[in-house]
Amino acid sequence: MSADGEQTPRRASSVPIRWLIVVALIVGAGVLVWMNGQAVPVRPFGRAPLNQVMAAPLLVGVLIGWSVRARLARRAARAAAKRAATTSSSTD
Repeated sequence: MSADGEQTPRRASSVPIRWLIVVALIVGAGVLVWMNGQAVPVRPFGRAPLNQVMAAPLLVGVLIGWSVRARLARRAARAAAKRAATTSSSTD
């Protein structure tokens, strides 16, 4: 805010920082996969490419994180709806 109480306009960024981070992570993951294609021993299954061995726990972690985040968001939305219902009924 400026001294006279008006908000100063923000300059719009041409590329959001979040997208730059996402692109950097995707490129980094691509390089990691490309460089780690050699077969490694995996007990009890035999041998598998290292990039697949690394991708399996990554995907499981993403799925678990996604489900936990969705559950927390659902719980927060339910609590907000309950609060809204109690405040609207108490004002009537």
